[in-house]
Amino acid sequence: DRIVNLTLARNNLNGTIPFFLGNLKQLSKLLLFENQLNGTIPSTLRNLEQLTALWLGNNQLTGTIPPEMGDLINITVLDLSNNQLSGSIPSAFENLMKLTNLGLYGNQLNGTLPPGLCTEGVRAIGVDCGSIACPDLCCYGINLLGKQESCEEV
Repeated sequence: DRIVNLTLARNNLNGTIPFFLGNLKQLSKLLLFENQLNGTIPSTLRNLEQLTALWLGNNQLTGTIPPEMGDLINITVLDLSNNQLSGSIPSAFENLMKLTNLGLYGNQLNGTLPPGLCTEGVRAIGVDCGSIACPDLCCYGINLLGKQESCEEV
């Protein structure tokens, strides 16, 4: 229970994200990007109250984004990009008051970005511009060359 940072990125891990990671209550950073993880995002991650960075991008995660992720009130960086997530972005994300970077592009998400996410503190919100409506033009997309552009330009 004393683990603060857990980095297992780029390790060719496969299988699902273990639900017991939610028991590591002192965890500040969880980096599992660029593996072959599949299945859904466990709702037990909501227990990680000290978590400031969660990187799950570039895996094969499916299902919807658990609304319980809105309980991660200390999160500053949340990367769920390049998975197979579907559905809408939970309105509970408006609770993420310390969020500065949010990566959601490369999924099958749809709907509207919760308006409370577009605050001065948020520096970057990456989405698939054709699928997600962004209030106040606070989002960016990835163009065909892989570069960031505002959703108006993509």
